[in-house]
Order: sequence, then C-alpha cells, then structure tokens
Amino acid sequence: MNIIRPQTEKEKGDFTSLYLELPEIKFKKELVKQANLAQSKGLPFAEKAAQDEFNEAIQTQARDSLKKHGKVDIKDIKIPNIDWAKYSDLKNFTLTKTKKVRDKYLSNVHRRPIFLESKEYKFKGYGNIYRMMEDGYEALEKHFKKESNLRK
Repeated sequence: MNIIRPQTEKEKGDFTSLYLELPEIKFKKELVKQANLAQSKGLPFAEKAAQDEFNEAIQTQARDSLKKHGKVDIKDIKIPNIDWAKYSDLKNFTLTKTKKVRDKYLSNVHRRPIFLESKEYKFKGYGNIYRMMEDGYEALEKHFKKESNLRK
C-alpha cells in the first residue's frame, strides 16, 4: 500500500509548504536579532513600533495583491526594507524616569548594598515603557571605585 505520494499540480494549487520562509518568519528572526544587538549595547529597542511598521507594509502589499489577482498571492509579498537603527536611537525615545535600584543578588554576594541605575524610556508616538538596567559588573566597578576614593 502506497499511502505517501507526491501531490498533483491541482492539489498543489493552494498548498503552502511548511518549510517555505514566509515574510513574517524572516522579519521576526531579524527583529529578535536587532533587539538583542540593541540590548547588548544597553539601548532600548521599540519592538512594537517595528512590528507595526512591518504589519502596515505587509497589509498594503496584500491589499494590492488582492486587487490584482482576486486573492493574496504570497509571491507578491516582499519583506519591506526597515531602518532598524531608528528603533534603538535615543533621539526617538524620551527618558521618563531614572532611579537607583538595589540588586539583591550582588548585594548578598558582596555583603554590601550594590545599586544599579534604572532608566525608563518611552518611544515617541507609543505608550510602551522600556526599562533598561545598568550592567551589574559596571555597577560593581563604580561602587568599588567610589569606595576606594572615600578611603583615600
């Protein structure tokens, strides 16, 4: 009995391969990559704004494809060129709050209070808040440098 067989051309008409790289999947991979890159530099990254821009571009292409073919043809949809830098550029953010936060783990390990600088940003045009914390090792360096200056 031969259960597994290749599809005929008629069956392949509306067939979508699971292995095909869809524009949304490609975009999300790049979005994660860019968000991690910005985070490693200590910058906020407006993922929601990037996702909205992508969705608007895809919807426009899908509408055009629907007008042209009567259905949305995946071949007509291309990944839009996105300027990733603007989503992590501090010019596009407003600093809403800065405060010092005690790091429980570092304070317990070093048996003295270690404070990290926390900054809250808002991407202009959106209500989302992005919190960025200072790196723990940088906070330790500052603390020990401050402590050594006090001893002198």
